[in-house]
Amino acid sequence: MKSDVPPLPPPPRRGRRLALGLFVAAWALALFYAGMYVQQREAWPARALADATKTLRVFAESQGLTAPPADAAERGDRREEMARTRGLARPSEIPRAQVAAARFEFRVGDGLADPVIVQGGRDRFRDLCPEAAGCLAVAYAGAGEVLHAYPYYPDALEAANLVAAEDYPYERLPGWSFVDNLAVFGLDVYPNGDLLVVFRFHNAFPYGGGVARIAPDGQPRWYRQDFSHHWPTLDAEAIALVPGRRVGREQPVTYALGDRRRDMACLSRQLRDDYVTLIDGQGQLLQAISVLDILAASPYSAVLERVRDSCDPTHLNFVHRLGPDARGADLQPGDVVISLRDLNAFAVLDRDDYRVKRFVRGSFLAQHGVRHLRQAQFLLFDNWGTDGRRGPSRLVRVDLATGAETTLFPVAGAPAHLAAFFTEARGQFDVSPDRRRALLADVQASRGLEIRLADGQVLTIFRNLHDVAQLPGLALERADMAWHFKLYSLVYAPAAAERALAGP
Repeated sequence: MKSDVPPLPPPPRRGRRLALGLFVAAWALALFYAGMYVQQREAWPARALADATKTLRVFAESQGLTAPPADAAERGDRREEMARTRGLARPSEIPRAQVAAARFEFRVGDGLADPVIVQGGRDRFRDLCPEAAGCLAVAYAGAGEVLHAYPYYPDALEAANLVAAEDYPYERLPGWSFVDNLAVFGLDVYPNGDLLVVFRFHNAFPYGGGVARIAPDGQPRWYRQDFSHHWPTLDAEAIALVPGRRVGREQPVTYALGDRRRDMACLSRQLRDDYVTLIDGQGQLLQAISVLDILAASPYSAVLERVRDSCDPTHLNFVHRLGPDARGADLQPGDVVISLRDLNAFAVLDRDDYRVKRFVRGSFLAQHGVRHLRQAQFLLFDNWGTDGRRGPSRLVRVDLATGAETTLFPVAGAPAHLAAFFTEARGQFDVSPDRRRALLADVQASRGLEIRLADGQVLTIFRNLHDVAQLPGLALERADMAWHFKLYSLVYAPAAAERALAGP
């Protein structure tokens, strides 16, 4: 039997589109809230996705894929070269036969007043260490004469490791190997000429590759594969002060915000908990002080409320002990100063109980390194800050007694190629024994600068040039030229180390 009721007309096309749009929006909203729930509660698969994303990011950065050249063939060449050389920056216009002569430029005077030790690594200084994997470091004196070359034997480090692997687990990409992915990063020198060296791992999380004591013949006296990172220093007692790290922690970081208590949260549960570690001459850990714990217990704990990265809140990049002439502004000889890049601050810790005595902020941003100069004055490398006239990267002196900030480099009237000075990340410096000069590692430009602090004059330029003809994967015309490697560290050698390296 047929109905006399006519069928409903189809909905207008606009209505169908609206219904479809609402349906898609509802699903998108549901997926959004499901994602928020997974992330906040860390339910499956939040951890797996976070780990995968992090590892892929580390891999992309290490291979130079985050900002590739426009040309696909050039991109492929660059990826292969970076993968093979771990720090190869760019070709120069200098023939490889002239590498040794072109490394130093003395702009004022005709030589170095104090010996300088320059960081090397795999495939660096092959002209000086042909039988090894390159030179781990090279000590120069006078008019650029080689005082000593430290051979690089990365395969000998693993056997010298003092710590249990399960205590410091790493996440690594498939195909990872210790020798191929190890890089020399920061260094200091013992009185007998041994080197204190911090290493970096490529294609691994965390990136800190540990710390070692290396004899002048290149052999490790000990090695700690313990997440140590950035630049180490030695105090007057030859105790190593090294930025250390733990990943994750059982108890949350609880700090005061007014009359309330707050917990710092890292959603991936892989909080990078920075430590000040003290290590004796035999490689034994004497003390480890959590930077987050001492900040949370300090009057400055509210700084933890606003951090750039809740999983890497402090980014400790330097530790240094104050000298014997420290005074004023509640400072004492033996206090410890630490540089906290992601808090745009440095802090002074009490020499006895490591409580935070001073927490210092200024016009500097994302700084690297802070060294005591004299009395209440400190020198730091300011990556992003500026004094409104020059910069943005600069060496700046901060006086805690007066609050004054003074840019020491670059200065007005400097040559354009030196005044236009910017290093977005990294950047290490050392101060001469007489506190009149500084060595600055300009990572991006693959060079080191010796600067007179009194007037900002550049005395010496070291170009990190190397002969890479032996490396596979380079076009023949490229291999005929010297290449720049990134330079992460160079330091002054104390008089005792100079005598030890020079021999009888």
